Amino acid sequence: MTVEPDSARLPPALSIIVPAHNEATRGFRVLPTIEAAAAQLNALVIVVCNGCTDDTAAVARRSTSVEVVELSNAGKAAALNAGDEIAGEVFPRLYLDADVRITVQALGDIAASLDTPDDAIASPARTYMVEGAPWLVRRYYAALAEIPFLVQLSSKLMVGRGLYAVNAAGRSRFERFPSMTADDGFIDRLFDSDEKHVIADAVAGIPVPTSVEDFLRAKTRAAAGTKELLGWLQVHRPDRVVVANTLPDPRLSLPRRIQYHLQRGGLLSSKSPMALVDLVVYFAVEAVTRTRLSLAAQRGPWR
Repeated sequence: MTVEPDSARLPPALSIIVPAHNEATRGFRVLPTIEAAAAQLNALVIVVCNGCTDDTAAVARRSTSVEVVELSNAGKAAALNAGDEIAGEVFPRLYLDADVRITVQALGDIAASLDTPDDAIASPARTYMVEGAPWLVRRYYAALAEIPFLVQLSSKLMVGRGLYAVNAAGRSRFERFPSMTADDGFIDRLFDSDEKHVIADAVAGIPVPTSVEDFLRAKTRAAAGTKELLGWLQVHRPDRVVVANTLPDPRLSLPRRIQYHLQRGGLLSSKSPMALVDLVVYFAVEAVTRTRLSLAAQRGPWR
């Protein structure tokens, strides 16, 4: 009788780290995918529950193929660092948000794209799950997909994709995740544009807020995260504040950003009324979030 080798006894082929904060109450969307990835891809899957007040850890522990770690304090950076310590030298490594919709095939394709040291970081393509979202929210995300400078900007960033992955060479560029909100922004700034790879056939579904207030709050928090990141870079890595001449300096004011894009190919590729509406919506949201961030700063640290 021929006994097939037990894949669970082989060294893991990749590692997947999933920070999780109160995901049980939101459905823990990615859990079935990572359970399947543990078996089908021989992946070491680590769920790091940070500051949870629900039964996220208990839900994750129902799967015997997933390692679960619990941290008492909420904080994504701490969760990522804890996952790194457990994953050790198992590469490639995928850092995956718990609310993303993605397939096992996509995870495997992203991991396979990191076979050589020259291809040190990769992310999936993305689609925004706007079903049920308010009109303003849907128009904002439509702008990201149709306005030329936003499409170009998106193609060069590993930000907001719900997943980024590195091999050992990519992970060697930093020691630990700094304590900040924008972990994906931090990772993105460590690599030049020609080093970043978006795997077109691997698509991540990104959920969006389902109310205008939640949307504006999320955008303001993201703006606060970007501001925090820029402050950190100016102190610790000033050489990485601007990483590509094809993109605007992130420190530019909103009017200067508009001027920058007008000088480099315009803002619209279509003269349809809806394209113009989407452009106006995008910059209006940018203006509102910057104003809200400024007002919050006057009251004290952002929360």
